[in-house]
Amino acid sequence: MIESQPLGKGLLILLKEMFSFSTAELESYFQKIFGDDGINVTSPSEGEYLVSWNGMQFKLNFTNEPIPADFFKVALLTSYGLKDGESLVDGHRAYIKVTPLSEATKIAAVVMRSIMVMKLAFSLKSGEVPLGYYWESSQTLKDYFGFEKSLASINHAMELQAKNDPAAGAHLPLSFWAGIRFFKSRDFEGVRAITIGTREIAGYELEYSDEAISQAEKAEVLLSMLAYLVSSGAQLKDGDTVGVSPKREFTLSYKKADDKLPRRYALVAKK
Repeated sequence: MIESQPLGKGLLILLKEMFSFSTAELESYFQKIFGDDGINVTSPSEGEYLVSWNGMQFKLNFTNEPIPADFFKVALLTSYGLKDGESLVDGHRAYIKVTPLSEATKIAAVVMRSIMVMKLAFSLKSGEVPLGYYWESSQTLKDYFGFEKSLASINHAMELQAKNDPAAGAHLPLSFWAGIRFFKSRDFEGVRAITIGTREIAGYELEYSDEAISQAEKAEVLLSMLAYLVSSGAQLKDGDTVGVSPKREFTLSYKKADDKLPRRYALVAKK
């Protein structure tokens, strides 16, 4: 069992201009898009909708004003593959937030919930396509076409999963759900890498430090470890040995949260 993803974090859709649906229109729209007559939509207040879909609940908030540019400062510096992110931020005039409301305490359930959030978000468009999408847990921003590719990758991952292919997890949008940050500390001469967002999937972050490899390689190790977690649903323990590839084995060292970093498992390369 893992800690449920904190409710309140979700996905932001950046729009050039707001569009609107009535509750009945939105329900009918989702039912048609997803081919599911069981989808139910209610509206407790203006601009707010509750969506029940396949046993899970989600909240949609339509806000007809932009998000302050400073909110995206980290995303603009760290989002992998993002080009001209400033234009996405500067050009948006409204946004929709998709928030999961159903708790999930197993990795597979969190992954499925995240996929459903992305599918709901991608379906929400009218006229011009959205400018971009921001995953709050990882502080990661994608433009419309990058997000579209992520959805295509999810579909491929689900096809592989149906065949019990162990490579399925690697095709999920892991670098969108979990960003990578690099930092220095007094007890280590080199640069360490840590995920931001893995704790919403597995209950903890992942950390890696090895002076002999590049930052890109460190990121690859962490994302490979995350792919293993989402594919296997494994529950890690302090002292475990894991292999993220045939030639790379690591010992896991559990670290409690401190005043600067969340609780995490550090991957220590075996010599």
